[in-house]
Amino acid sequence: MLFHNDAKYTPDSLDTILKGLKEKGYEVVPVGELIHKEDYYMDHEGRQFLKEENNNSN
Repeated sequence: MLFHNDAKYTPDSLDTILKGLKEKGYEVVPVGELIHKEDYYMDHEGRQFLKEENNNSN
């Protein structure tokens, strides 16, 4: 999830949203923990793909 820090209702709602997600079993982590660092690459749109060791398509 992305919350903009200048959104009108975010500060008042954030605590309730996070508590509700945690109660449902979600874990809140920094985005850096979600990025695969080894054997993956990220495209220009921020999507991650597994690197293929022998990518000889042509």
